[in-house]
Amino acid sequence: MKTNLQSKKAIIIVWGGLVLLLLLIIASSFVENSSVRAALILTLPLAQMLLVAVFFMHLCVSPKLYWAFAAAGLFWLTSLFTLVACDYLTRRWH
Repeated sequence: MKTNLQSKKAIIIVWGGLVLLLLLIIASSFVENSSVRAALILTLPLAQMLLVAVFFMHLCVSPKLYWAFAAAGLFWLTSLFTLVACDYLTRRWH
């Protein structure tokens, strides 16, 4: 496998993006509208996860098989969250 080291500039830019997304997550806790807050709290960590996977785990320069395993893991995690949400929403809480 080729080793493609990223430049320090790219790493610093990605790190700055992660910090910015973290600050946005913290700022979203002060949003009054709960549906907007829920959407922000769910999408911002997804963007952080993608930045970490693509740049720090070198997924952008890896073989397509790694992409397939990453997609399978994401599909599995989505399935588990969906099943837990369905279980939680269909229970009667007295």
